[in-house]
Amino acid sequence: LELHANMNTANWFLKVEKEWEANKTENAINMTYLDRLDFQKGMTDQNLNAPFLVIYTSSAKDANACVLRREDFDLELIIDTNTYVAYFSNIAEAYYVAAFLNSQYANLYIKDFQASGLFGPRTVHKKILDVPLPKYKASESLHSRLSALGQSCTQNIMAWLKSEDIAENDYNIGRLRIESKKQIAAELKEIDEVLKEMLE
Repeated sequence: LELHANMNTANWFLKVEKEWEANKTENAINMTYLDRLDFQKGMTDQNLNAPFLVIYTSSAKDANACVLRREDFDLELIIDTNTYVAYFSNIAEAYYVAAFLNSQYANLYIKDFQASGLFGPRTVHKKILDVPLPKYKASESLHSRLSALGQSCTQNIMAWLKSEDIAENDYNIGRLRIESKKQIAAELKEIDEVLKEMLE
């Protein structure tokens, strides 16, 4: 079985290489398919040792962030395109940052600077990182509160996703995103209050 899997993988990469060589553009004439997979070191520069990651989407109207624990995954976790990632050794700091990224406070701050489409603002990209946020200090009560709220959001969402309210095959991301925010509306409101007190 292992030999069969290895052969399938080898054949897949061989097919990818042939397709790349046959279809690459003039701008990529000196680039191999492996160079393209690791464009601007997007894969090899990733930190595979940090135990906690915060990821958020680049292409939505608002940032939608979550905390990931490497220990929850059987294989190496590689972050794909259209997703931004930050690495942490301290999970409290990770929740602090995730709470900030999910806040209405931070997302409203950048609205005038976001690219817009037919239905309004559509891309977050790195613009939300321009919103000032103090470096996390556990000794600061507001920082600790923000972190605790971020963790509470995660726990509530995980419990909701496991509940009977979610159909087994219901993977409509847009609907789940809207519904999930309703589940943590109280926490999100308090996160905004904490940020307002902290930053204004």
